[in-house]
Amino acid sequence: MAQVSIVKVENGNIKGAVREAVDLLGGMGRFVKKDDLVLLKPNLFVNQPEETGLITSPSVIEAAAMLAKELGARIVIGERTENVYHNLADTDLADIAEIISFDEAPRHDIRIDGARGLYFDVPMPKVVGECDVFISIPGLRTHALTLMSNAMKNLMGLLPRDYTQLVHICGLNESIVDLNMYRPSDLVITDAIIATEGNFPGKAKALPLNLIIAGDNPVAVDAVAAHIIGYQPDGVEHLVDANQRGLGPIDLAEIELKGCDLKPLCDQFEKSHTTISEYAERIPIVAPAICDSCRQALGCGLKQAEEQGLLAEISNIAFVCGPVEKLPEFDSDTQLILYGNCTARWRHHGEYVRGCPPQAGRVVSALRKCLNKE
Repeated sequence: MAQVSIVKVENGNIKGAVREAVDLLGGMGRFVKKDDLVLLKPNLFVNQPEETGLITSPSVIEAAAMLAKELGARIVIGERTENVYHNLADTDLADIAEIISFDEAPRHDIRIDGARGLYFDVPMPKVVGECDVFISIPGLRTHALTLMSNAMKNLMGLLPRDYTQLVHICGLNESIVDLNMYRPSDLVITDAIIATEGNFPGKAKALPLNLIIAGDNPVAVDAVAAHIIGYQPDGVEHLVDANQRGLGPIDLAEIELKGCDLKPLCDQFEKSHTTISEYAERIPIVAPAICDSCRQALGCGLKQAEEQGLLAEISNIAFVCGPVEKLPEFDSDTQLILYGNCTARWRHHGEYVRGCPPQAGRVVSALRKCLNKE
């Protein structure tokens, strides 16, 4: 049975909380042996202060690294973009670990067996396949495109440079699961000390929770995290897909919970904006068969556009989303934004936004282009 532990950070003792969370799973010695190559994958691809909740706390990373180092392991900390160096510059982690950017690390093409999104050769840092132990150290947040972001989505950061765009072109949810099939996390240590809530990846807010969530299965950890955010795991597409592919349980009855009682922690987050109905009253939106992923992304993007004042300037713009057999007739001066891969057949009729789903920010970019603001 998969195990997940939840520990409160008391009096700022982050290292103690990380050790306790891992000890509740059997201790770091259950996962790491002497001379193992241990890869730690935090979430550090943006350059932000940790109090924003947008990066993994360096203190959590250091605590995990020290637990593995005590057992005689060789430690590598890896993340895409050079921000991994900026975010860890004021720490002593370089004394106990090699810090690398996946953008610069040696890589090779791999083929993921059974992939449903990334079904072609994918560039992958060699260390991901070479490491003996893979520890994911994500941050917990809401996310409009996937409802939540934690252990499983953290693996998007394995892809170097702009290759992360592949997952948006090929199917975000399916590709997240594909990456977890290629290299499942042996151990997850979630930094939920300061989480992120709200309309992420648009405007988001820091949410202090003072929690460390650890587990021996990333799907199980994310299922527990989903409850804390306020979602049922069977309503989170990539968790359902991962469960169906045999990567882990999403039913709490199949997960052994340790540490803090989960129930008082549930449903604490303000969710991302994932609806479009209120905008359809102001903007023509043709979306008779839009999927949940594109609806969520479009809803988040329109919320961003509203916050930037762009919706007030719209007079002759319409959105077409999802599979549409025939374009409706619009006035000759109407500009179309064709949103998502399903509209590709009509891409010559307007501003085509590729993706499955497209990134939410692409809504703002398309609107600004149509409004001649770019």
